[in-house]
Amino acid sequence: MNIEEKYPNWSDMDSDYFNKVVSIIKHEPLNRGFKELKVKAWLGGVMSHETEERKTTNFVQYNKCICQLFPILDWDHCKINEYLILNKLPLNQNHFDITKGPDQKRECNIWKECGIFRNA
Repeated sequence: MNIEEKYPNWSDMDSDYFNKVVSIIKHEPLNRGFKELKVKAWLGGVMSHETEERKTTNFVQYNKCICQLFPILDWDHCKINEYLILNKLPLNQNHFDITKGPDQKRECNIWKECGIFRNA
């Protein structure tokens, strides 16, 4: 049985299943990886302009003995595009993270609530 069959309409953010499925497909695999690999540091690509919560994030944080580093925290869209062009990297204009909601402004919580965090 696949996710869609077991949790009908889970991708609707108002669904009773939404948070459960996000935990299954996003948080649990990262939790397992952090535990199995005994992670000491995590380099994350969050940027402060993405959500309200990220505006107060620090470049370096410690969470349950793991050092979290966010080197592009202060980048804006111009800086991102400049970096992509200078380094001849592709831009995925079709990227969509269902956990961030239709407007992509909801916090996905992967950088603060999984791996070493919730349900670990």
